[in-house]
Amino acid sequence: MNKPFTMRIQEAEQKIVEIINNSQLPAYVLKNMLQGIYAEVERVDNEEIAKYNEEQEKSQKKESDK
Repeated sequence: MNKPFTMRIQEAEQKIVEIINNSQLPAYVLKNMLQGIYAEVERVDNEEIAKYNEEQEKSQKKESDK
């Protein structure tokens, strides 16, 4: 059985915090790493939004062609 979405979010967040704490890296290094990770997540998110919008447009076009 799959875990609820909110529980998966909480577990992922806890794991990230644990990894960050265990790394014992200075804050400025962590900040730069997290900025890079955030930039990549932002890029992927934008791609997903664009794909969703394309699919919606195709779906609407099919509906209007009926």
